[in-house]
Amino acid sequence: MKRLLPLTLAALAAALGLAFAAGGAIEGAVAKRSVNITAIGMFLFFVLATLVLTAWAALSLMGADHTLS
Repeated sequence: MKRLLPLTLAALAAALGLAFAAGGAIEGAVAKRSVNITAIGMFLFFVLATLVLTAWAALSLMGADHTLS
């Protein structure tokens, strides 16, 4: 517990230092962009494909007796 306090304080000091070193807010005129439907669709496809692949792998290994040794 005594070793945790200095590490916590050091992490807090580092985080505060990084926060003060960060740049300012965006200034000036900002153009609003339209929503990129293609990018959102591709992202959802890859997330869904990953979930389906993970579920398939889990179901195919459910009855198997595999070890990593």
